Amino acid sequence: MPGPCIQCCFRRKQAGQRQDVVTERSSSSPGNRIAAAAIFIWFAENIGTFTQTWLYPSQRAGWSPVGVQKLGSWFLLQIVSYALVICVRRPQPPDAEPVRASKERHEKRLARG
Repeated sequence: MPGPCIQCCFRRKQAGQRQDVVTERSSSSPGNRIAAAAIFIWFAENIGTFTQTWLYPSQRAGWSPVGVQKLGSWFLLQIVSYALVICVRRPQPPDAEPVRASKERHEKRLARG
């Protein structure tokens, strides 16, 4: 399952022999990223209960893995968290001026290289 990964591509310029780093987000869907995070939290929860950092009542007699059903709880928690953050702080379109200046710098760099 693809997770929230960032791919780095390295390109060397001819003129100055300077190395640039370009980062791109992976093409995985947000649902896949949330599911991967839920699985990570579930594994962390199992490690926490195994090391007895905390125990659930059913684990007092002996350790047993946390049920797979808990994945749904973590998945729902993340969706609700994202929805609440979006309600409180709505995404804003970027200012036109910094975007325009960035495009101009990029075009100048390409023209030099």
